Amino acid sequence: DRSTNMAVLAPELKQAIKAQLAARDNLLCPIEGFIRSNHRVVQRLADATAANLELVQSIEILKEENKQFRRENLRASTSRGADAEVAAELEAKDKKIAELQGEMLDMLKNQNKESKEEVELHRRVKQLADSLAQKTAACERLTQTSSRLEVQSEKCQAELEQRDIEFKTLEDEHSVLKLEKAQAETHLQAKKQEFDDLLQRWVKEKQMMADGLNEDNQKVSDDVQDRITSELLAAAAAAPVDAARRSFLDIGGQVVLPSRIVAKEKAHSAEIFTAVFSRDSSTFATGSSDRLVKLWTSGGTLSNTLKGLTSTVSCLAFSADSTAIAVGTEGGRVSIHSVGRTSGKNLLHEMNNHSNRINSIAFCPTSETLYTASRDHTIKAFDTKRGVIKGNALSDSTCQALCTADAYQLVTAHFDKTIKIRDPREDLKAVGYEFESGHSAHITHICAHPDSNKVLTAAKDHTLREHDLRMHSTVQTFMHDDFRLGPSGCQPCYSPNAAYVVCGSVSGAVVIWNAKDGTLEKVLTDGHTRDVTACAWKNSGSEMLSVSKDKHFVIWG
Repeated sequence: DRSTNMAVLAPELKQAIKAQLAARDNLLCPIEGFIRSNHRVVQRLADATAANLELVQSIEILKEENKQFRRENLRASTSRGADAEVAAELEAKDKKIAELQGEMLDMLKNQNKESKEEVELHRRVKQLADSLAQKTAACERLTQTSSRLEVQSEKCQAELEQRDIEFKTLEDEHSVLKLEKAQAETHLQAKKQEFDDLLQRWVKEKQMMADGLNEDNQKVSDDVQDRITSELLAAAAAAPVDAARRSFLDIGGQVVLPSRIVAKEKAHSAEIFTAVFSRDSSTFATGSSDRLVKLWTSGGTLSNTLKGLTSTVSCLAFSADSTAIAVGTEGGRVSIHSVGRTSGKNLLHEMNNHSNRINSIAFCPTSETLYTASRDHTIKAFDTKRGVIKGNALSDSTCQALCTADAYQLVTAHFDKTIKIRDPREDLKAVGYEFESGHSAHITHICAHPDSNKVLTAAKDHTLREHDLRMHSTVQTFMHDDFRLGPSGCQPCYSPNAAYVVCGSVSGAVVIWNAKDGTLEKVLTDGHTRDVTACAWKNSGSEMLSVSKDKHFVIWG
């Protein structure tokens, strides 16, 4: 690029130098005219000076003659008296002298004027001479620059010629490589076609083999599936169910869809994060960031307050016989308290084996074991009779929520959006089944279906999903434009007859869907002003509970 620029600039500099030389020549013409004019003036001045000298000499001569004449006249007058003729001659001489003096004065004036013009001409000539010297120096510098640029231009031209030679060589090499590439592509295409033919023949043979194996495997799979289904159905029928739930299912009770506020109370001095009904429907509990757990009658009257907690209450769970309540906190502490005692010592057991927030807790159907899931990536089983840890599992992905579907299924929902099924009778580390939840964001809560064959999950993708534990798949999705989960999520629940699904929204609304087809049944909007964090339905089916960060609980009927 530099060579090209030099080659382009050299002719332009030559033109500039020529223009400067022409300007110098144009400047010299008026200077020469001024010089010639100055010579003429100087010549006239010299002629005038010479004439002036002659005039001065004539005046001096006349003065001497006049003096001589006056002396002679004085002598003559003295000797013989005045003479009229001599006086006339003297007067003529004096007049001549006066005329010569006038002419001399005029000549001096003209000489002074011409001297001034000469000085001005000399000054202008000097200025023009200085300007000419500067222009001449500039022209010399431009000439030197032009010479250097011409040398550089010649070098650049030589380099360009060398580059042209190299470029032509590279073009020849490129043409050769292009030809070789075309030949290689042709060869590769032929090999690819040959490989495709071989692959098709191999795939066809393997497909025939796979079809035969699939037929055999399908028969075996059908037999195994039938056997597993029979075992699961038998286990579900034999699993213990608490009395309140079984009585409702046995009598085929009807649930009234909530439509009005039965009771509303400011329950805590800070945000409420969890709430749960006891299995016998006589009591519900609320947990808050004010480090208190409050027990209320089913009608909304405060019956007891559990104190002594050291951090925000994150989750609650009643035992199957409704006589004890388990409390999980943000600090990683788990405690079990007596529900029936209104005074004295309520604390039955305390466990500090977790190092981070307790995400979820759940009793087994017989209440002999309490399961806990923590943000420290562990799931633990606590023996409520002996007060010791009897099981521990470390999970790669944090367990966000857990529930006991029945005595044989502990279901855990994880941050990586998977659902895992464990047999509580065996080692917690052993995962029986694992499947994808279908959520596009992490799960926050989980609850069990009344018939123990399904679970319901709530996730940060603002949907609820129902999963079949036998088929290990999602069977229903619940969503709506008015339903958005807040930062803490919300605990969803089923109605006791499993006809409805309910969950709270960040707007303070409580949203109810038809559990069978996923359609929206009702949106309750008058109860809360902030995020709804938990919903619970009475096992009797008559009323429903919701709690919110606005510190209130609402009983709907």
